[in-house]
Amino acid sequence: MSVGLAPQQRQAILAILEFGLGGNMSIGELADHLMIRYNSAVELVNRLQRVALVEWSNTANDRRRVIVRLTAKAHGRIENVFNAS
Repeated sequence: MSVGLAPQQRQAILAILEFGLGGNMSIGELADHLMIRYNSAVELVNRLQRVALVEWSNTANDRRRVIVRLTAKAHGRIENVFNAS
């Protein structure tokens, strides 16, 4: 999973995988978990989205809340790392 990813990007993917409820995590929760500012988490998610490792959406009941989820591509990269070990 490390190929082509910065350490903070790897940490974000693992945080979403391990701590996100059902594979979903809000940007605020991600920021809190990584101990970074909200706007830094937004930029991090945007970088991950550009390489198709995460997708985000607003929740139905609160359009201000943004939920981040891993894509199939991210799950595939994670799986490859564990299979290589």
